[in-house]
Amino acid sequence: MYSKLLRIQCEINRIERERIRQIEEEQKARKEKEVKKFRELLTESNSWHQSVILNQYIEEVERRALIEESITEEKKEWLAWAKEKSEWFNPFIKKADLILGNQDRNSFYAKLDISLGNR
Repeated sequence: MYSKLLRIQCEINRIERERIRQIEEEQKARKEKEVKKFRELLTESNSWHQSVILNQYIEEVERRALIEESITEEKKEWLAWAKEKSEWFNPFIKKADLILGNQDRNSFYAKLDISLGNR
């Protein structure tokens, strides 16, 4: 009788440990999913912010060239090129680029080692 109760108690304990393990695994999976989504959000917002900075820089280069009356063909070509790259990098536009293709913009950004802390 005692051994039967002991086996039942052991089984109850095993089932409870399994239930707790399953809950912990589900919580871990939810947390990992949430962290991944947040990293994607942060990466996209950083890409957008960088594209805004690029656009501001390009506009300033163009503005200064107009003021100084120094818009050469080379400068026009550079401005067009720079605008194309900025539109390619912008996560809202994601314009196709013949040379860079469908390369992941975020990994490209990381490969350049440009981040908020490493400039």
